[in-house]
Amino acid sequence: MFEQYWYEIIPETVGQYTGLHDKNGKKIFEDDIVRTDDSKTYTVEMVKGCYVIRNYDDWDFLDTNAKSCEVIGDMFGDPELLKG
Repeated sequence: MFEQYWYEIIPETVGQYTGLHDKNGKKIFEDDIVRTDDSKTYTVEMVKGCYVIRNYDDWDFLDTNAKSCEVIGDMFGDPELLKG
């Protein structure tokens, strides 16, 4: 009866909600890709129990930066955003 609402879920692509929102009020999840006000692109990751934003040469705590971030995609659906 409800089969029309079933969707296949790929467990590896499901990120944990961080409890934070970006500058536009959008929920931020682990494995999201965010862009900061200074146009740098980061991934959202959990490291030792804390959410951080990290790129190839920089990292910072997400909770102190969430309001300056904008979610622009995620690592699974938009990997091209991480190139360059």
